[in-house]
Parts: sequence; structure tokens; C-alpha cells
Amino acid sequence: MFVRIGRFEPTSQICSGCGVKDGPKPLHVRVWQCRACGVVLDRDINAAVNVALAAGLAVSAPSLRAGSGSQFDDVEAVYEQGEQALAGFLPEIEESTLAGHLAEAEQTAEDRDEFIKVKKWTLDGRILTAGVIQQGADLPVMVVVALEEPGTA
Repeated sequence: MFVRIGRFEPTSQICSGCGVKDGPKPLHVRVWQCRACGVVLDRDINAAVNVALAAGLAVSAPSLRAGSGSQFDDVEAVYEQGEQALAGFLPEIEESTLAGHLAEAEQTAEDRDEFIKVKKWTLDGRILTAGVIQQGADLPVMVVVALEEPGTA
């Protein structure tokens, strides 16, 4: 799946934590702190999260909707498409400049209930989660990425 967003979308300038536009940064600035909320952001991961947000955080093509007479009445096929989209997105995180600071985190029973597929890491005491969810049988699956403080999940 390919989703196009605007060429001049300021993905590296907007805090993916609070949404405030922090402004342009020289390319040598790889990690920055949001002046509004204080979160420390890796430029590449932040931009990848913002690209996902700009794309709607969803595998939103009509062909990825379950039911409603779509070509994917088979929920397993919809799930597989979501998992493929997630697999295409994971390298943006795993090959970023912060990859050396990521430690794979254990999935909980709640994770297995909430997500179709999920991968979690810890990053400076916070939890970075990338996964595929579906909130209703007639809704598309969504690829979500969240960076949370422990206890807020």
C-alpha cells in the first residue's frame, strides 16, 4: 500500500507528542526537544509518526475494509493486509538513529487483546508501540504508532 501526503508537509517540524509546530531545523539536528510539551524526539521517528498521522493512521484503502460486500469479506485477509502495512513501516523505526536506544518490550495480555499485530520497545523509560488494530468489524484496520509514558497506555 502506498499513501501520498503533501510534499511540503512539515513532518520533522511538528511534535508527534502534542502536535505543536516547532519550526524548521538544520539537517544535522537529529534529536530535538519540543518546546511545548518537553518530549525528546528523534527526527526520523517523529517524521515517520507524522507521516502516518498525515496519512490518517490507517490502512484506509476501501479494499482493506471488512464486510460490506467488499472484496475482503474474509477478515483474515484484511488482517494480513494490515500486518503487511505494519511490516513496511517497522524499518522506519528499527533503522532510525535511535535504534541503538530501543529495547524490545514484552507484550502483555492486553496487547494481545487490543492488537492484531504489535511490536513494542522501551525508549528512555517510555513505551514505543507500533501495531495494527481494528475497532469494529466494518472499519478498516489501522496501523498506529504511539510513544507513551509508563502507566498511560
